[in-house]
Amino acid sequence: MSQSVCLRCGALKTGAWVTCPECRHVPADLRDRAKHILVSDAYLSAAVILTTSASIRAGHPPEFPEAQVQTEIREIESLEQEGESSFGFPLVAATAVLLLLAAGAAFVWLD
Repeated sequence: MSQSVCLRCGALKTGAWVTCPECRHVPADLRDRAKHILVSDAYLSAAVILTTSASIRAGHPPEFPEAQVQTEIREIESLEQEGESSFGFPLVAATAVLLLLAAGAAFVWLD
């Protein structure tokens, strides 16, 4: 389970792009999503995440080097392009549909 910080209120959350449990903020645009990844355990230790959380709660949001934000945006875009199936929806969704179909077929076959 990954840990991150909400950049709006400083709350700890389990995932960079999930809804904040306190202020309900959801990182939506690429820039916001990139910044939320940069304050997650993908880049920061647990101790630094806690310090970042306290800093945001005290009214001192982190500053992000533009080059680092742009690098993360390109990474997100690349991953999203790789995740698209030929049907135009995410590979994860296609995999889930196939698993459900396989489970249904196995149920009918075993019945």
